Amino acid sequence: MLNKFTKTVAASALLGLSITANAGLFEFSYLFQDGSSVTGSLTGDANGLYIENVDNVSVQFNGVELSTQLWDVAFVPSGTGVNGDWWDNRIDGIVSFDASLNNFLFINSDYPTDYNFSAYFYMINDNGYNNAVVYNTSNSASDGPINSNAWSIAEVSVPEPGTLGLLGLGLLGVVASRRKLNKA
Repeated sequence: MLNKFTKTVAASALLGLSITANAGLFEFSYLFQDGSSVTGSLTGDANGLYIENVDNVSVQFNGVELSTQLWDVAFVPSGTGVNGDWWDNRIDGIVSFDASLNNFLFINSDYPTDYNFSAYFYMINDNGYNNAVVYNTSNSASDGPINSNAWSIAEVSVPEPGTLGLLGLGLLGVVASRRKLNKA
C-alpha cells in the first residue's frame, strides 16, 4: 500500500512530465534613423522565421510605456480589412525574426473596430509598403523603408514548465531523504 508521501511524489512526477511548454518570451527592439527607439516584449511560439500566437505585447517608445494593453492587428492589401480599412483585427499580425517579413500593428484599441487609440507601433512589408512607425500623443518616429539591421527580436531564456516540475520532484526527494534520516 502506498503512503501519502509516495502518492504525492508520483502525482508530482506525472504532472511535471505531462505539462506542455508554454509560449516563449521574446524581447524586441527597433532603432529609428532619428535615434528614437522602440523596445518591448511579447509571448508567442517560434516557428521558423515567425513567431505565432503573439500575446502579452508590451512596447516602450524612448523608454515610455505606450499602453497597458495592446492589440495585435494585421495589415491587409487594398483596404480589404474591417470597414474597408487597411488593417484587420480578425487576423493576427505577422511577427518575424526577419524585419522584411513583419506585418503587424500593436495598438491600444481594437482598431479598426475602435478608433479611440492614442499609441501604436507598426512594421509593414506588404503591397508596396515598407514602413516602421511609432506614435503616442506626445511624439512619433517613422522609417521608410525599414532598416532591417535596426530590428532585433530574441527569445529570453525561461525554464520550461516540465523542467520546473522536475525541479519540484528533486525537492520532494530531498524532503523524503531528510525524513528518513530524522526517523533513524
